Amino acid sequence: MTAETWNTSVTRLSPKERECLRLVGENRSSKEIARLLGISHTSVDTHVRRSLAKLDLRDRAEAARRLALLEAPKPAPVAARPGEPQTLWRSLLPPLDGLGLGRRLVLVGGASAAMAMAFGILLNILRIF
Repeated sequence: MTAETWNTSVTRLSPKERECLRLVGENRSSKEIARLLGISHTSVDTHVRRSLAKLDLRDRAEAARRLALLEAPKPAPVAARPGEPQTLWRSLLPPLDGLGLGRRLVLVGGASAAMAMAFGILLNILRIF
């Protein structure tokens, strides 16, 4: 099943089927899910079985994982500040405004270490010639 077909299949799930799969993703048994939703455990099994048929899957844990991936919030694209062009580096690095002092120091320290290693390698290459 292609990703597009699978996304379409997920949209056909009923709210109860989605909720059951979400709780399956929390490693809950059918009896626990039934208690939480106020329905019988056979109804939970029916919802899960129907969702597996709609998604063309055999494993309830796999169905729960795929639903969680589909419903996970997508990371927002890093936008350039007004007037700045979008560059490769801006898309790779996190926005510094959202980083605390400790994470900024780790980022700067890591970049410094990488540059020092690159400079050392360059010096060794020049020594060979």
